[in-house]
Amino acid sequence: SKVGSDINYTAGKVGIGTTAPNKSLHLQTTTGTNAELDIQSGTKPLWGIYHDETTEELRFWNGDNRVVIGSAGNVGIGTISPGARLDTRIQTTQNIAGTVADSYPIASFLNESSASSGIRGLEIGAPTSGIISPVYLKVSGTSSRFALLNQSNVENFTVLENGNVGVGTASPGAKLQINSTTGESIRMQYNGNSGFARLSTDSANSLILDTVNLANSVVIKDITGNVGIGTSAPSMKLEVNWWSLMVKNHTTTNPSIYLDISPSIGVRIYATYNAACTTVSSLWQQIWSASSWRYLCWAPY
Repeated sequence: SKVGSDINYTAGKVGIGTTAPNKSLHLQTTTGTNAELDIQSGTKPLWGIYHDETTEELRFWNGDNRVVIGSAGNVGIGTISPGARLDTRIQTTQNIAGTVADSYPIASFLNESSASSGIRGLEIGAPTSGIISPVYLKVSGTSSRFALLNQSNVENFTVLENGNVGVGTASPGAKLQINSTTGESIRMQYNGNSGFARLSTDSANSLILDTVNLANSVVIKDITGNVGIGTSAPSMKLEVNWWSLMVKNHTTTNPSIYLDISPSIGVRIYATYNAACTTVSSLWQQIWSASSWRYLCWAPY
């Protein structure tokens, strides 16, 4: 044991400010002062590691407090009062702050600089402790928006503060706006099936609903309002590019009318049989079809 200049050596342990060091190096100060260890390379600004007596925090100092470890285990970067497991703050005009709390948990990245118009940032986690396994995402700020960007810094997915959602557009003008350069905007597919239906538009602003096996099933033209079934360029209000067209009453007991276009037979119009049509009157007309007479009936309103 050697004592001198307040430095004590005991059993291979060094005590500075204490006569009973409990580790290889033990620093202790008198009440009212902080215990600090300074590290300096040449004339460069020194780094200090000290124990703050008042807060019982361990602090790393270089011109200012840079990192703080609180007695509760919270870590602060740029703040001496960490409010979460990890709390980072940079008090500049380009400020960003991040916290990871242990209560819900929640991760917050907030801009608190005076140059900002209110707090801006992002929170991920649970909004309250009463929610179990939540998916929670919040964007803070008076003109906030949430966006997912690709490596070219282009917004592929955007949610504005008014609730509008944009896919392929950074400025959605409706609750859901999808912009696509490939034509197909929405794909609907039953689980396990290879086929699918899709909803899309084209350069002429037509609305197209089709399936993977039958292109251009339904097309609504923008300016003309023409509807095409089986054609992408309807020239009239309704154009059907297929073999037949059926118009059926909503009940199964009433007749249906068919328009059939066959390469071998030609054009034929026929209806399902209904006994109420057998009485000759001005309200019915017989049409020959499939080697027998069928009846079309018209009923006045």
